[in-house]
This record gives sequence, C-alpha cells and structure tokens, in this order.
Amino acid sequence: MSRRSFAFSPRAALAMCVVTWASAFPAIRIALEGFAPLQMALLRHIIASAVFVAYAVATRVRLPRLGDFLRIAGLGTLGLALYGVLLGYGQTGVSAGAASLLIATSPVWMLILAATFSGERPAPRVLAAMLVSFLGAALIAGSHGGGVRGFGLPAFAVLAAAAVGATYTIFLRPYTARYGAMTVTMVSAWGATLALLPGLPGLVRALPAAPPAAIGAAIYLGAIPAVIGYAAWAYGAARSTAASAGVALYIIPVATMVLSYLILGEVPTLASIGGGALVLAGVVGVNLRSRLSAAVPPIRMARWTPRSSAASDIC
Repeated sequence: MSRRSFAFSPRAALAMCVVTWASAFPAIRIALEGFAPLQMALLRHIIASAVFVAYAVATRVRLPRLGDFLRIAGLGTLGLALYGVLLGYGQTGVSAGAASLLIATSPVWMLILAATFSGERPAPRVLAAMLVSFLGAALIAGSHGGGVRGFGLPAFAVLAAAAVGATYTIFLRPYTARYGAMTVTMVSAWGATLALLPGLPGLVRALPAAPPAAIGAAIYLGAIPAVIGYAAWAYGAARSTAASAGVALYIIPVATMVLSYLILGEVPTLASIGGGALVLAGVVGVNLRSRLSAAVPPIRMARWTPRSSAASDIC
C-alpha cells in the first residue's frame, strides 16, 4: 500500500480539532467540581507538559535558542496560564456553551490589537462588525448576572481570557513562523506550568478529595485539547483554505453547545443563543474583511493576519 494511502485528511484533522476544542468547555465544568481554577489549570498543564516532554524526546525536537525559548515560555505564562485561570473562573458562573461563544470574540480583540501595534485603521464596516460582536457578548454577560455577580463577573472573566489569548497569539506569531506550531505550543506549556506552580500546594491538598470525574476531566484537558487539538489544527489549517479552516472555527461554539447538552444537560438560554448569533455574525464580518483585503499593514513583530490566527486560544 502506498504512503499516500496513509495520509491524514485535512478535513478529518479539522473535524478532530473541532471536537477536541469544543469538548474542552464541558470538561472544564466537570474539572471545576473538584478543583479551583488555579489548581485545575496547573494540573492540566502538568499533563500537557509531560506529554510534550515525551513528544520532544521521541521526535528529537530542536528547541528554540535560549533567548527565544525564554520569550516563548514567558508568553505561555500570559496566553496559557492566565488564560486558563480566567477561563476556569469564568466557567464557575457561565455555561460551557456561553463561554465558548464569548471566547469566539478573540478575532475581534486581535483586530483591536492590530490597530494598536501596526497602525491599522479598521474600515467603518469592520467597526460595525466589532460593535455587533461586542453587543452579543454584552447580552451573554448580562444574562449571567444576578446576586453577588450582578455585573456578570464570570462572563467578563471569559472575555478577559479571550483578550489575553488574542494578545498571546499576536506576539507568538513570529516564533510560530520560525519554529513551528507544535514547538512553540510545547515551550509555552512549559512556561505556563512554571508560572502556575504556586498552586501546587492547593492541588496536592485537593487531589485526594477530588471526584474521579474531575481528575479525569483535568487529565483529558491536558492530553487531548491542549496537545491533540493543537496538532490537528496545525496539520489541518496548513493543508486547507482559509475559508475551510474558518468554518471549522465557527462550528466550535455550536459543537460545544451540543456536547454540553449531551454531557452536562445544559440547555442554552434564549439570551445566549441570541448573543451568540451576534458574536458570530460580528466575527464573520471581521474575518470576511481580512480575507478580502489585498494588503494588510505589518505589525512590528510579524505580518498581521487575524484570520489565520483566530484559533490559537480557543480552548
């Protein structure tokens, strides 16, 4: 049988990415039954780091030079460690489906950062699309208010996670181009693990009392969405058109809602559905503009391509 017959389909890779990243949101809810957000994020990244160590040894990965290694690891403390804690806290008060919709605002945050760092000035129609997306996010956030969380703080924590992840994605781009997606994700995971180590005493205390399902969910998060999901995305996106990869990203919140209903019994509210429709409409409008643009101003560190960057922090 020829080598070609064993080739993995890009569509299959993107489908695997959708399922694994969508499954991260209900898995986080399950893990939070036994761990605080900091503890869960640490356990997740310990698992991911261990998998990446095995991968590095097995494949003899060439590590980045020391200066770049430290910078990538530092970005991991922002884009993986802080992102994980914010998302975990957010999901203490926001459903898994709603959280995935709020995270979907990442491309909008990226466009804002592009305007800040590259001097890019969004066209009026893009500003309108951004406004639509943020109105949807506000609708979701407002629907999760009440009581002590009258301002929807968990929802705003998820939005902050989306902004943090977008920042990480932008400044990681030159290193991704130089060393590859798997290598920079691996080094970022190691940096995130080190940054989260202050949570180790609490994790050690929580482990004996944690339900097996919570421990299993945290292990799943570290081994599947954080490793296999990124690998599937890197493979599928590199071998697909931007439109095909973009469709995969838009499917993730829908897949999350389906999985959340099947796994957690979560039924999306009308506000979440309506707000989610606005979020996705705005994101599609922003990305449509980037696909139609013939030239895009460069960021000081790397060429600005918000469409192709949009997935790096989805889970």
